Amino acid sequence: MSSQDKLGHMDRFHAHLLRMDELKASDLFLRADISPGYRINGSVVTTSYDPLSESELRSVIETLATPLALERFKQSGDLDFAYAIAGAARYRINIFLHSGRIGLVARLIPLGHIAFDKLGLPSSILDMASANSGLILAVGPTGCGKSTTLASLIHHINAARRAHIMTIEDPVEFVHEEINCLVHQRQVGYDTQSFSVALKHVVRQSPDVIMIGELRDRDAMQTALSAALSGHLILST
Repeated sequence: MSSQDKLGHMDRFHAHLLRMDELKASDLFLRADISPGYRINGSVVTTSYDPLSESELRSVIETLATPLALERFKQSGDLDFAYAIAGAARYRINIFLHSGRIGLVARLIPLGHIAFDKLGLPSSILDMASANSGLILAVGPTGCGKSTTLASLIHHINAARRAHIMTIEDPVEFVHEEINCLVHQRQVGYDTQSFSVALKHVVRQSPDVIMIGELRDRDAMQTALSAALSGHLILST
């Protein structure tokens, strides 16, 4: 496939992504040879927009993902990563196989910082984020705002304190520019092997605040609790 063909496929893919903002959609659903769908106000809406073929969708994925990520996808049939269109938007993308064919779901991530006062949450939560140690968990169903809430708390800490913030995510969703804190964001599968492996080493990296995208297993939970008890502030879902 020529580079010009690949460029054309990416242009069409970008058009589907950018349409999310126009439609006020939270998610984009792409399947080969089927018109894209969008989640709008919680409901999935089908469209008549031109679909991508199986080969076009595979070409897009080969352009988006690194060789290491593609190898992981071949082995597991699932892949998560973040993708940005410069100056426009950022997306969390999941690729999966269904009946041997490729499916793709993209979640729109707002650009810039998330102001806490825009979330409608009680101000007492900010008092929790001001603690020097402990464990803060955001819980709830998919799409309820857990990641957005944590991003807002990290932004508040970044602006209010002089500290070292480490995040461990899969993938990195909200990108935090340094304000008053040092901020390092690590992506599972790219910067570290797993949540558990990253957590085993994180306390040696002199963090004050550790944001863990998700506590997925017993080892990660135990390590997070140990870090919280040893004088670190842990935020997770």
